Amino acid sequence: MKAWSKSLAVRLLVATWIVSSIGTFAFTAIQVFLDYNQSEEKLLKTFDVVQLSYLAPITESVWGYDNKLIEAQVLGLSKLDGVSFVSVVDGKGEAISEIGDKNVEGSLEKSYELVRDTPSFGAHTVLGYLKVHLDIYELRREFVKKAILIFAIQGLKAFLVSTILFLVFNSLVVSRIVKKIKSLRAENQQSFQEATTNDKDELETLIHTVERLMQENQRALEKLREVNEHLEQRVAERTSDLEAFSYSVAHDLRSPLRSVNGFATILMDDFSQSLPTEAQAYVKRIVQASIRMGNLIDDVLTISKISRETISRRVFNISEAVNDVVEQKRQLYPNTKFNIEIESDLKLNADPRMVLIALDNVIDNAFKYSSKKDQAQISFKYDRNLRAFVVSDNGVGFDMKYVAKIFGIFQRLHSHDEFPGTGVGLAFVDRIIRKHGGRIWAESVLEKGTRIFFSFGEDSI
Repeated sequence: MKAWSKSLAVRLLVATWIVSSIGTFAFTAIQVFLDYNQSEEKLLKTFDVVQLSYLAPITESVWGYDNKLIEAQVLGLSKLDGVSFVSVVDGKGEAISEIGDKNVEGSLEKSYELVRDTPSFGAHTVLGYLKVHLDIYELRREFVKKAILIFAIQGLKAFLVSTILFLVFNSLVVSRIVKKIKSLRAENQQSFQEATTNDKDELETLIHTVERLMQENQRALEKLREVNEHLEQRVAERTSDLEAFSYSVAHDLRSPLRSVNGFATILMDDFSQSLPTEAQAYVKRIVQASIRMGNLIDDVLTISKISRETISRRVFNISEAVNDVVEQKRQLYPNTKFNIEIESDLKLNADPRMVLIALDNVIDNAFKYSSKKDQAQISFKYDRNLRAFVVSDNGVGFDMKYVAKIFGIFQRLHSHDEFPGTGVGLAFVDRIIRKHGGRIWAESVLEKGTRIFFSFGEDSI
């Protein structure tokens, strides 16, 4: 019996080690392969970093013959991960600045044209070339060493784990099985069914523990379900309270505003002749201020409503929607000549009603801020590189240091007398875009115009 127990233990050890080793090595191989691919992709992205961050500054330095700045830029570029050689040469192929070893075996090379737009010399001028080498073989050598070390460690770990499992299993299970078999044979080969359930060993304890855990989990799930139902009820109550508050704001603030507006209007209509000219101007400003306050209240309630609503996406022609909005806005500025350009037949998968609100506000700004131009220009296009719609105008523009303010509530960069409004239009747009999972940003130059970029999330086009 002792030999049989030993044989069983040895087979268990071997089987455990083989299974754990195969599993560990397979997982480790996949992980190493994925890590290598990720590191290689990260290394290759260095070319993109060069394109985006270094090409334009180096081009400007070459254009300005600033060799010291070129050397500093080349030095900074050479410190990027994996870069083994960097060279800047002029249009004749003569080196301006270089650093590193260009003869590294197996390195990847990429050359970038240093192009400067020079209308006086033609469409563009090639000033020279930027050459960058990446040492990808070094990455591979490091990963081979890393893989060997990992496999050795994992093999040793698999052996130690299997040995520990063998010792634990042999002590808690195999030895008890052997002892039970001896006991059964001593009792004239009684069947296992005759064994009493009062034998409290580790296996029975494990079974009872699992049963208790299952019961506890079931109770926890029931309690969690009750908590969720309670939370849903509280959310519904809070939503109801918010709607009641919105109605209260609409009613309680509008009533005194209507009174102020009504009495001020009566003063103007019935007592204007007895009022001094200065007093008439004050009353007129009271009327205008009360109207603006009413519009602000309406805008706040609209923002609150948009934030609570759910979106309902469907595919529709956004170009047609833009055309409709543009025709409405033209009528508001009959004395301004607008040159409108709209890219046709653009499709969008989004909530049409919310998109129409966003378009109305963005296009209204384009009309408003370009309305004082002798020849106003407005365009609506889709930028396929940025994957975003663009509304452009040649209006008054704004200083880009204030760009963070334009999407906030009641944030205005111009006075109400110069350009009327409540300062919430782009706040509407920002919330609608974010509800769709998209993003919105702006670019502008004073007295030259503004471009508003916006998208409606993945799979919207």
